[in-house]
Amino acid sequence: MENKMNIKDMYQKVGNLNEEIQNQEDGGKDTNIHNWLYKMAFEKSPDAMLMLEDHRIIDCNESAVRYFGYDTKRELLKYMPYELSPVIQPDGKPSMVKALEMIIQAEKNGNHRFEWVHKNKMGQSIFTEVVLTLFPIENRSVMSASLRDITENNKARLALVASEQKYKQLFHNANDMIFLHATNGDKGPGKIIEANDIACMKLGYSREELLKMTPRELNTENMKKFVSRNTEKLLKERYATFETVLEAKEGDKISVEINAHVFNMQGKDVVLSVVRDITERKETMKLLGETIAYDKLKTEFFANISHELRTPLNVMFGTLQLLELYLQKGNETMNTRDIERHVKRMKQNGYRLLRLVNNLIDITKIDSGYYEVNLQSDDIVRLVENITLSVAEYVESKGISLEFDTDIEEKVLACDPDTLERVMLNLLANAMKFTNPGGMIKVNVHDKAEHIVITVSDTGIGIPKEKLNSIFERFRQVDKSLTRSHEGSGIGLSLVRSLVELHGGTITVESVVGKGSSFIITLPVKSVKDKTQEDHPIGTEKQSKIERIHVEFSDIYSINI
Repeated sequence: MENKMNIKDMYQKVGNLNEEIQNQEDGGKDTNIHNWLYKMAFEKSPDAMLMLEDHRIIDCNESAVRYFGYDTKRELLKYMPYELSPVIQPDGKPSMVKALEMIIQAEKNGNHRFEWVHKNKMGQSIFTEVVLTLFPIENRSVMSASLRDITENNKARLALVASEQKYKQLFHNANDMIFLHATNGDKGPGKIIEANDIACMKLGYSREELLKMTPRELNTENMKKFVSRNTEKLLKERYATFETVLEAKEGDKISVEINAHVFNMQGKDVVLSVVRDITERKETMKLLGETIAYDKLKTEFFANISHELRTPLNVMFGTLQLLELYLQKGNETMNTRDIERHVKRMKQNGYRLLRLVNNLIDITKIDSGYYEVNLQSDDIVRLVENITLSVAEYVESKGISLEFDTDIEEKVLACDPDTLERVMLNLLANAMKFTNPGGMIKVNVHDKAEHIVITVSDTGIGIPKEKLNSIFERFRQVDKSLTRSHEGSGIGLSLVRSLVELHGGTITVESVVGKGSSFIITLPVKSVKDKTQEDHPIGTEKQSKIERIHVEFSDIYSINI
């Protein structure tokens, strides 16, 4: 009853205050009408209304009763304002503490608008917009609290915030680099407005550093000329897809594919660029291309090997059939000279097969790491000179001059004499193969202090410039056709390079078509402890060297047969 009397008095006081104002304006009106109007405005308001005094609820309207899910005013008026709220507000503050802060703010300013979370009788949360208005009446601090349910609006806002958060997470957690940058029309791309975390990580820049840059600054120097062209296309068609190369802060090059779209943001054109790192894809495609090319080479090699195997076998079988024919006709149709000629032909083709098999075995051993060189201290000048002189007679019999020269008489270093002999014989055989009668082959040894340089030069047909980089590659031949003028499997020079590298050396080639070629071997001068040249019986060593010459020179047909 006391509360009701207080409310009645309060309405009376508010009405009297309004009456005084109206009396000053138009001479006064019926006070009871004003009281009734205030009462009706309070009771019939669609918004929940509470009257507060001394931080307690002293009255409420029916909308408030329904708002909180109670049956009567009496049931609702039992609670303190903060008791109609969860213990903690969304910002983490206790409702009791925050409610007091809001009331103090309203008392200070006369009114205060804020958002709040209430709970109804069932314990369900209600997102509320609250307007506190102060009514100072005869030293009493009375407040009205207008409550409006904004749960649906808040859900939409929370959904928007969640959506923004989701897209922000997608933006920063994407696997691709993403940039948002302005446009400067024909002047090219403008400053970067936003960049995601992966862009910062891959390029090595902080976000602050990137926001001071333009996309053009991220391109490598040789790709910047394409930026203007792509920008023109982008502005014209509103989208563009292209590849370029970006340069990270530390100088690393990153091949990328860019998908760029122009859209309007706050009245200005901006560009959203999704940048995908395709470095690995590029390397994979390059590797795939190399693999396909290598497979093609192997196919050509096996076709060539079958030719190399079949040709000497056919010759040998043909010779055997001829000898069988002689035998069938009787000895009187065959003389010793014919027999020797046929035997030499068979022997030469046997050497060809042996050379091919040896090369295949050795290249396989080198690839698998099982080939070993027997390093020993030997005079490289004497070794090269002896190998050269051992083939001099044969070379000159073909009408080709052979010359040996050196600027040092003796140089002992660690080498495998048998392996180097094989290297030299291979190079000399190649020089003979491609040098016409009347030409010249020169072998030079030069002392370079820490290195020895051995050069085998010829005045032959030369090697095309575009073939120089691949001449030492496996299965490569300058002339790949099965009708070529010179035999060979395409692994000889590859084997030569591998054998030189096993000595810690290098081999290069210089050539001019029509003038000849020079193969240059560089060997390091190093020694091997307790290993010197092994002694062999003179006859055995000479016979062995002749045998190796026949093997390495077996691809040259006219071998006096």
